[in-house]
Order: sequence, then structure tokens, then C-alpha cells
Amino acid sequence: TIQAMRAFSDNPTLLKEACGVFGNLASDQDLRIQLGESGVIQEVLGTLSTCRTHDDRKVAKLALGAIANLASSEANREVFAKSDAAQVLLSSARLYMGNENILEYAIGAVSHLAVHEACNLQLINGGAVEALLLFIGEHREDLAVVSKSLVALRRLVKQSANQQAILRQIASAGHGEGSFHGIYLLVEIGRAHV
Repeated sequence: TIQAMRAFSDNPTLLKEACGVFGNLASDQDLRIQLGESGVIQEVLGTLSTCRTHDDRKVAKLALGAIANLASSEANREVFAKSDAAQVLLSSARLYMGNENILEYAIGAVSHLAVHEACNLQLINGGAVEALLLFIGEHREDLAVVSKSLVALRRLVKQSANQQAILRQIASAGHGEGSFHGIYLLVEIGRAHV
């Protein structure tokens, strides 16, 4: 499948199906680690990094689903930590922010990677806190996006070496020190989904 992805890297249908195969295989706990050891993570990340248009959305969705499943393994998170996964995921999430289905997969992948110390730091440095708050604000009515974003934020805080700084980032939501914009946003979504 990796060879087919390389040979037909300009064929979105093949890339979509290949990412789907890897995502399905990675749902099995025993196969997940073998996939990570065989170069699947790098191949799927490479494919995701080329998804830049509306026409690539199906490939992006299945690539993100595969990444989310692959990131459920600690051994695979070590592989992700040695790549530019955080940047690729956040770029893809921002690009497809208007598509809740794709965004849910991206947030799920971020959430799985957030529990790994090195990945956590890469996500924080890449702007994951701000991105997740933006997703919450833009998709307040979508319970799945909101709840997955909150789980990802909680994991980013919990695993961070500097929890106080992350909590301040969440509280201000990018509006500067002393702002409580993030607090108001969280209260607002709490009321909306009471």
C-alpha cells in the first residue's frame, strides 16, 4: 500500500483508499505498532501535508482518521514526536476548519498526541491552544467539535510541563494578559450545551 501511494501520489482516489486501509488496520491494537514500525506514519503525514484544496478533503479526512488511530499507541507517539506531525495536523485543521467532519478527526489526532510529552510541547508551540479555542468559538453549536476540543485542551494542560502558562493562555484566548475571553467562551458553550 505504501508503494502504491508513492507510485500514484497524484491520484486522490487511491490516496483516500490507502489512508482508509491504514486507518482500519490501525484500529487493531496489535497491528497499530507494526504499522508505525513499517513507515505508515510518515507516509500518511506526507499525504496529509499535500492536501491543500477542497478537492483533497476526502483524502484529508481519512488521513486524519488513520493518524488518530495510529496515535493511540505510545510507541507510535514516539515516531510522531520525531516528525513534523504537530504542524501538519494544525495546518490541516485550520485549512478544513469549516468542515466539522474533518475537524473532528483532526482534533481527535491532536488529543491523542497531547498525552506525549514531546508531542505536547510541539502542539503548544505550534498554536494548538489557540486553534482549539478558535474551533470551539467557530463551532459552538456542534457538540462533537466542542467536546473533543475540550478533551484535547485538558490533555494539553495535564501533560504540559508549564501548566500555569497554558491555563493563562486558555483564560485569555489570545486576547492578552488579563483578558478573560477564554473563560467567557467556555461559560457560553457550557450554557449552550447544558
